[in-house]
Amino acid sequence: DYLRMHEDAPRYDEMLSFEAEHYNVKSDSFIRATSKKNAALAPYDTYHKLLNVLDESSWNSAGQKILWEFTVPQDGLYTIGVRYLQNTDTDKPVYRRVEIDGAVPFAEWNALAFMGTKTGKYANKTLNAGNEPAYIYLTAGTHTIAMTATMGPLKAVYDEIVTLMDDINALGMDIQKITAGQTDPNRTWNMEYYLPNAVNDLSVFANRIDGIYAELEHISG
Repeated sequence: DYLRMHEDAPRYDEMLSFEAEHYNVKSDSFIRATSKKNAALAPYDTYHKLLNVLDESSWNSAGQKILWEFTVPQDGLYTIGVRYLQNTDTDKPVYRRVEIDGAVPFAEWNALAFMGTKTGKYANKTLNAGNEPAYIYLTAGTHTIAMTATMGPLKAVYDEIVTLMDDINALGMDIQKITAGQTDPNRTWNMEYYLPNAVNDLSVFANRIDGIYAELEHISG
């Protein structure tokens, strides 16, 4: 639908490069640039340390946001690519909300997945919508792109874990009320008499945990 709206626009096929460490606005003073000794990054110098990346450890909490300004030379359709490192969460994606000029152009960009890379290895990624590279219509001049760290589909999993732990702790408190928190190997408690729902609750907790694992496997593959 988006492409049909701009079907007469030319596709810009040259490379325009912008350095991530040259951001314009950040939501958190803790977000910062740092130096990586990697010839695949720009700028790079063999003998001097140069600020050439964003420090990944400073931009990994949900809600943290960075905005960049960039300029394009002509009206047309552009794809956006990034060079990134993601070796914090092995075999799991992390997510960023991507805005162009203050708006999210595609539903997928509310939580765009960035899969893990090898330790210390940067990867190139073209931002997509579904399985296709996403073309963005831009007019000649200055625009903004913003990225916000988000939990994406992991948010629902996180909420379920918090709720599950609350329920487990509540059962634990009920047990402590009966036992007074004492462990006595010479005394046996009839749990089904004092807490008729306890055994069933434990079985339900186990099933909920299995469900959480299944959802995580679905998300990460």
